Amino acid sequence: MFFNTGLRKVVGKLWGRHLRVKKRTVECISCFDEVAPSKVLRAPCKHNYCPTCLAALVNESIKDESRFPVRCCKKKIPTTRILKRLKDQSDVKRTLLAKMREYATPQSERLYCPVKECSTFVGADSSFKSQHVPCPACQKVLCKWCRRRMRKGSPCVEDEATQQLRRTAKSEGWQTCPGCKAVVQRLSGCNSIKCRCGVNFCYLCGMKMSKCRHGACLRVNAR
Repeated sequence: MFFNTGLRKVVGKLWGRHLRVKKRTVECISCFDEVAPSKVLRAPCKHNYCPTCLAALVNESIKDESRFPVRCCKKKIPTTRILKRLKDQSDVKRTLLAKMREYATPQSERLYCPVKECSTFVGADSSFKSQHVPCPACQKVLCKWCRRRMRKGSPCVEDEATQQLRRTAKSEGWQTCPGCKAVVQRLSGCNSIKCRCGVNFCYLCGMKMSKCRHGACLRVNAR
């Protein structure tokens, strides 16, 4: 009887100590470690992440665009909250900011370094005025139109497939944007074409509307 009573007292003291410690910590949903509340990120779903597990969650999210932005229980975690908790993990923070910029750019406008060993996201093609765009990582220069590497003193050379497309476009009567050199096929509508690169040109002569020599391009309807 004495042993049971003594055991209960010991267990009671240990449990009380555990409760006092637990009040000063929260459990990480991933590794189950007890962490000080000031060091964890609390997601909108009420789950807590320690700095190490938060970094792992971010790294998994930025690997696949379909899993971005960072979420827990399908709820988006505010980026400002994530960045605040990643203040001691500069590499992860820097990578997250870079991916935010990349994924915020429409896929059709993204420029990537053509050097296979690099493949760094360079930026949106519309943000560069020059055709020659340097990679910020390896300093190699790419063409913003064909997205291939450009060598000093050499013009942009299109591959055989692109050249074949241009031959087909010429025989079919398709037009080429004077801005980004993309092939455009008009299915209906007038001859004033607004390319995805933002250039407005005449489908009849292929020149920018500001320089169109027809004078009546806008008034000629598609036949």
